[in-house]
Amino acid sequence: MCLHASNSPLSYIYSSVDPKANSKSLSHNISPITFKFRNFDSKDGQYEPLSRKFASGSKIHDLNDTRFLITCGSAQSRLNSTVALSNNPFELKINQNEASPLPASRQCHSCCSINSSLYLFGGRTSPGRSLPDAWKLSMNTTRSFDWIQLEDMPVSRSKHSSVAISDTEILVVGGLSTDDTVNLFSIYSTITNTWTPLHINIIKNRGTRNILIEDLNLNSFSLIYNQTNQIGSLIGGMKLGVPGSNEISDTVYNFSIDLQSNQVDIWIHLKDELVARYGSRAVLLPAVGRLQDTILIVGGVSLKSLTSQTTVVQISQTESEVLLVPFDSPESWSESPLFVGFDLFVDEEDGSIWIVGGGAVCYLFGSKWNQLSCISLEKDMDSPLLILCPQC
Repeated sequence: MCLHASNSPLSYIYSSVDPKANSKSLSHNISPITFKFRNFDSKDGQYEPLSRKFASGSKIHDLNDTRFLITCGSAQSRLNSTVALSNNPFELKINQNEASPLPASRQCHSCCSINSSLYLFGGRTSPGRSLPDAWKLSMNTTRSFDWIQLEDMPVSRSKHSSVAISDTEILVVGGLSTDDTVNLFSIYSTITNTWTPLHINIIKNRGTRNILIEDLNLNSFSLIYNQTNQIGSLIGGMKLGVPGSNEISDTVYNFSIDLQSNQVDIWIHLKDELVARYGSRAVLLPAVGRLQDTILIVGGVSLKSLTSQTTVVQISQTESEVLLVPFDSPESWSESPLFVGFDLFVDEEDGSIWIVGGGAVCYLFGSKWNQLSCISLEKDMDSPLLILCPQC
């Protein structure tokens, strides 16, 4: 993507750049999934609290409602506020109990949820100052949110990832600023409020090189865990094992966890240039029709410029092919490219996927934020269609 300084709200990309230029040499097949990209702006500033980047959040269930919580991050400065996005009805609410303790303002942290609680891990207050703390956010009887501080992680982390692997356990991976590979994969128990490191067992793939444990200490990568088949995936990100190398991983690692022996088995699932992204987000699509074990990788920064053809790709935990998921209109993508620092939320009840937050800052021309968007999943025979639009 070529960016240039402009005060125009619609001028981000040089008109001489062909959005498909870097895709012409790709040999990848096209997915049956397509994006129809529609933009909409905040009315009267109602979505302004979402104008933040490098925040994190997750979905929680609240009585008969589903809420998407996004917390902390940075705007002009780092934040410690929380936004609740609800689509029943569609509204934004900020009901944080002022009497409860609050996490320090931060960005580059990680969040996930179990049932009606959001869990927050680590992050950083400034470059080089990572945090080890852990927090739980739950709704109280007055329908406001209370923060509860939990047992610290064994090590500080930032730009890491976390995911629930059961109704009581959360996996936290990567983001270590040290060579402490003992705690690279750690399990947090919501029952005992304790941390358990996992022993890493590397499984060699025929025809591929052996995995180095140092290669698994990633930051700004995507983490998926499929509780149905009990397989997880580490996707892309920057390798931290060799300081100063700034190497972006082009690998999808699959893994399984044995909680009885506290061991994680990990192997190379696939390698592809379109996986090599920093700051991308990934979601496991609802299992509908042919969308079994299907993952969408969205956005991020790549050495190979991401275009309307390659910003979104599709992979499977069982197949080794990477498929292109092009936007239906390169022009609409050009008018509103997807900036980094966003988060994704999936609502399994209706199959919708929300893109929240993210942006870019120029200290001369100001900030530009991603617009709130929703990807709706619709079926047309056995060929699914993804439509990117506001609350549909």
